[in-house]
Amino acid sequence: MASKSSGLNLGGIIRRGRVARPRRVGVLGSFHAGKTVLLTSLISQIKHGHLDVFGPDVVLAELASTNSRFDPLETRSGLIPFDYDTAHDRLAHGGWPSKTVAASEYRSFIVRDDDRWRMYDLSLIDWPGERLADLAMIGHGSFDRWSDAMLHALSLELFRPLAQPYLTAMEPASTEDIADNSATENELAMSYRRVLAAFVDAALPFVTPSSFLVDIENRYATEQMGTNTPTWSVEELARLAIGTAPGEPIFPMSAIWRESAPELTMRLSERFDDYIAKVVKPVADALSLCDHILLLVDVGHLLEAGPRGVEGTTRLFEELLGWINPGTTTTERTLDWMAWLAAGESFRLGGVRQITVLGTQSDRIHADDRQAAEGLLHQLVEPLVRKYQVQKRLKMKYGLVAAVNATRSEPVGTDQRRKLTFEDDGESFEAVASTVPASWPFAWKTGDFAFPRPKPRLPMKSTQAPEQFGLGRVLEWILN
Repeated sequence: MASKSSGLNLGGIIRRGRVARPRRVGVLGSFHAGKTVLLTSLISQIKHGHLDVFGPDVVLAELASTNSRFDPLETRSGLIPFDYDTAHDRLAHGGWPSKTVAASEYRSFIVRDDDRWRMYDLSLIDWPGERLADLAMIGHGSFDRWSDAMLHALSLELFRPLAQPYLTAMEPASTEDIADNSATENELAMSYRRVLAAFVDAALPFVTPSSFLVDIENRYATEQMGTNTPTWSVEELARLAIGTAPGEPIFPMSAIWRESAPELTMRLSERFDDYIAKVVKPVADALSLCDHILLLVDVGHLLEAGPRGVEGTTRLFEELLGWINPGTTTTERTLDWMAWLAAGESFRLGGVRQITVLGTQSDRIHADDRQAAEGLLHQLVEPLVRKYQVQKRLKMKYGLVAAVNATRSEPVGTDQRRKLTFEDDGESFEAVASTVPASWPFAWKTGDFAFPRPKPRLPMKSTQAPEQFGLGRVLEWILN
């Protein structure tokens, strides 16, 4: 984190002979939203592209970054630098970049040729999507409140079929059926692991504790078992931590269990607090530095996943917004600027002032349907942010992007089929994408929609930015 300073913060204002304009952007999205590809492409555009951000006659250039070969910048947040080189190399040679398992930052000094006195000090902070569901732990503040909220969510009709055995265990017919011992703890922990396994199979982002997917050493838990598609056997499940370690599980407990099993409740509560301190708070602290959030949503994936996927994402975003409490008053912005001017980042009041909702991987959707897809973004998020817009003047932007535009949309014929063409390993393919509805369907199921998923591919020439759409507008919204 930034260090404490005294006196006027001239070092934070003047950098390399220019007045620095800080931009701190958090890149958030559930674990299927394509964050790593988007960040890699956006950075490539900043370094080597010709994005039309401030008009065709204004040229942007990067002076330095955390990726610089010589004298690289330090991250502003204290997080590890985003590994741009490795991600770019994987994408350029037909592979997928490793999924983000640890929060990281890419910091860049950006200048424009029509302004000799100022520059942008941009930080792009990337969070693993798996960790977002854990932020609700801080938001609820205690094991008891978190437990009540989780059990309420699991009891919703969309999720109850996946969680019914666990919910039944949490509603014993009599307190005499409750045993306060380690055997009972192990049985309940295994039952809750099965709930989380069902959520993973259903592509639901509401998996918490997230250590079930990414352990506290930031390794994908299923990969430690030697497979990315586990069978969820008892042996496999027992090896997955739902807490700081497999032998110290955290799972929600109903009020009757908390009252009847005080020793177990005390153990779970202590583990809950320890998990927040070791896993959740470091991510939350870095998030508190941001004044702008890019919220990534794969509309095609949500349509494919069905109502559970949409509801799970909605609840995830609702919890996230509740914790961030975005928007700032005029007084808060003035005090924040004065604090930064006097003492730098260590005394900033913080506060997210703008959220940009991006429909990612939109090249999977036919060009004729992209306006409808953007409409679905509005319908998904607007009800969640309206109160922040009214009460705290939160700024909102919406748009569709393809970090790597891998498809071509063919003209729609009389059969109304949405055909997309793309290449993979030198071969040409054609696939049909579903028609995107004007509003979220009243009722539908998994499998009713399907969209092709071509591999994104970056040019092998490292100084050539990939073909994309929408990123110029995103950078404009960030820098303005």
